[in-house]
Amino acid sequence: MSLFNANLLIRELRKARGLTQEQLAEGICSRSTIAMIEKGNRRPDRFIFFQTMYKLGVEPSHFSSELLSEEDVFFVNCHTELQRLVVSSNYKMLREKLDEIENDDRFKSGQGLEVFLGNSCAYYAHSNDKNPERALDYALRLLTLRRPDFDINKLDQYFLSAFEISMAGIIAAIYIELYGHEKAAEIRRMVIRNYEKNYTAKNYAIQNAYIVQLCGLANNLLEIKQYEECIEVASQAIEIATGNNYAARLYMESIRPKALALRHLNQTKEAEHLYKRYLMHIWAMGEHMDAQNTLFDEEKKTWETRFGYPLDLTLPW
Repeated sequence: MSLFNANLLIRELRKARGLTQEQLAEGICSRSTIAMIEKGNRRPDRFIFFQTMYKLGVEPSHFSSELLSEEDVFFVNCHTELQRLVVSSNYKMLREKLDEIENDDRFKSGQGLEVFLGNSCAYYAHSNDKNPERALDYALRLLTLRRPDFDINKLDQYFLSAFEISMAGIIAAIYIELYGHEKAAEIRRMVIRNYEKNYTAKNYAIQNAYIVQLCGLANNLLEIKQYEECIEVASQAIEIATGNNYAARLYMESIRPKALALRHLNQTKEAEHLYKRYLMHIWAMGEHMDAQNTLFDEEKKTWETRFGYPLDLTLPW
C-alpha cells in the first residue's frame, strides 16, 4: 500500500461509516492529526493506522505487510527472537541480548526502543531478577511512547488497541505484587469497560485480549472473595471462548476461578466437575509440554486443599 492509499483509505472509510474527523480521532489522536493525514500532509504511523482501522471495523493486518519497511522487518525479527527467549524462560540469554541492544543506537528511539522496553518489562516481571517496580516502569514508558498523554488511571477514556489492552493486563499482573488484587481488578475493569464501549467489530487479537482480561479479573475477584461476581465474569469469558479454537486455552483457564468460587459458595458438585475438567486439560497438556507437569502437581494440591479429599480423575464423573 502506498502512502497516498493509506491516507485515502482512512478518509473514505471514515466517510462511509458516517463519522466526523473528531469522532474518529477520539481516544486515538487529535482531530487536526486526522485532518492532516486525510489531506496527505502527514503519514499515518502504525499506531494511528491500526487504531483507526479497528475503529472503522477493518482488520489492519490485511495491510501490514505492505506497510512494513526494511527497518520494520528488522525490529519485528528482533522482537520475535527475544519473545522466543521469554516464552522458553531462557532469561539468562534474554538478559545478554538486552544488554547488547541497550548500547545499540537503533534501540534508543522509535520501534527499537519499543522492542527494548517491552522485553525488559518481561524480564523484570518473570525472571529470577524479578523487580515489579522496574517492570512497571518499563511497561508505562512503552505505553507512553505510543500515546504521550497515557495515564493508567484513564484507561477507560482511550480507544485501546489490542497491544494496549494486553499491556494493561501485564500492568494489572504487576499490580498484584505491588498493590494487591483489588487494585489489579480496578485496572482490568477499566480495560473491560473500554473494550465493551469501543469494539463492535471483533477480531481475533482484540477478542483474545478481552478474554484474557475477563479471566484475569475473575482470578482477582476470587482472591478478594467476591465470589458471585467472579462466577459472572468467568462465565462471560467461557461463553465468548466457547467454540473458538484460538481461545481454547483461555476457555480452560476461565473454568478454574469459576470452579473455586462455586466451591466457596458450597455448590460443590458443579465446582468439582468444572475443576476436574480443568485438571484433565493441564494433565493432557503435560503430555506435550514438560513445563505443565509442575502446574498439574500444584493444582492437584489446590484440589486437595479446597475440596478436602484426594484427587481421582477416573471416569465417569
